[in-house]
Amino acid sequence: MKTLNRVTIVGLLGQDPVIKTHGEIKLAELNIATDSKKKDKDGNLQKSADWHKVKVFSPYALEYTVSKLKKGDLVLIEGSIKTNVWKDKNEITRYDTDIVVSNQDTVGLLREAIEKKVVTQK
Repeated sequence: MKTLNRVTIVGLLGQDPVIKTHGEIKLAELNIATDSKKKDKDGNLQKSADWHKVKVFSPYALEYTVSKLKKGDLVLIEGSIKTNVWKDKNEITRYDTDIVVSNQDTVGLLREAIEKKVVTQK
């Protein structure tokens, strides 16, 4: 049986992209906010934000991310979910989950995505 690790989110960019280099690998880190709404026990609508960490590795998408995206943009992100597991200095197991954008994935401004101008590397 085949499996699929795929995620698509549309949200607001919480800060300008942060560019990092690890050895020869260059990547952009994004923080994307999506909103949730639910009613509390009194029937009042409560809003909250969920924050998603995104890492962009694709050279083409990375270039687009750096040149086009800025804090507050409504963005479309397609990628896969990656969970990293490690032990901290107190030997407590920690988990960190990211959305990873690699060669076949998409990063784009939503208005451009609607106009079919999203960035996808084939």
